[in-house]
Amino acid sequence: MAPQHSDPVKVTTFPISARHITSLTVCGVLLLLSSRREFIAPGSPIYDHLLKSPQAAETAAKAQFWTFAIIAGIHAIEVPLFAATKLSKHGVPFFSGLWWKWAVSCFIAGKFTWDHFAETVKEADAKRV
Repeated sequence: MAPQHSDPVKVTTFPISARHITSLTVCGVLLLLSSRREFIAPGSPIYDHLLKSPQAAETAAKAQFWTFAIIAGIHAIEVPLFAATKLSKHGVPFFSGLWWKWAVSCFIAGKFTWDHFAETVKEADAKRV
C-alpha cells in the first residue's frame, strides 16, 4: 500500500490533452458566438435564413445578450472560486504564468477545466512516493 500524504500535491504544470483542447475550442467558439451581435444581424446567414421577421430578430438579439451575460458572468465568478479553492491549495503561485494558464482556461471552459485540474492532481498524486 502506498504511503498516505496529508499535504495536498503541488501542481507545477498545465498539461495539454486533446480532450481539453477540444473543450477549450468548443467553449471558446460558443463564448465568441454569443458575444457578437453581428452573427444575428441583417446580412448574416442566420438572419437571412432564420430570422426574416423583425420580431424574430429582436427576440434573437435579447437571447444572444442574455446568453452571453449568463455564460460570461458564471465563468467570471468561477475563476476566483477556482483560484481560491484549487490553485492556492495545490501551490500554484498567484498571478504566475501557470496561474494565468489555469485561470484563462477556467474562464473559457469552466467546468471542463475543473475536471482537467482534478485529473492533473490525480496524476501528480500517483507519481508522488
